[in-house]
Amino acid sequence: MDAPAILGPSALPEYPHEVTTSGIPGVSDPAIQEIQQETRRIGPPVRDRLVDARDLFDFVRGHLPAARVSALKTEGILAVVTFMLAAQGAQLPPGGVTLDGARDVPIPRR
Repeated sequence: MDAPAILGPSALPEYPHEVTTSGIPGVSDPAIQEIQQETRRIGPPVRDRLVDARDLFDFVRGHLPAARVSALKTEGILAVVTFMLAAQGAQLPPGGVTLDGARDVPIPRR
């Protein structure tokens, strides 16, 4: 699965694909780890970091099917991002996350 967990202890990792296949940090099938190590691209990771609400907005929008992006529009995606951050205990501005203030809302790390 390419998407990170959106709720719970392993939710919203700094690098979206770093959570193990079991969903529990530090627990994974050794055979899968070996395959991942052998097939890893050479060079730096090509993943974008999830640091703040804008990164999360871009990630959510980029991973939704085009029809969903059209249906939700920017306001709907911001509502999803606000919910995800609230569930993680983020300090949110009154009224939720906006595009203008999204860089000022860090993703809390548990």
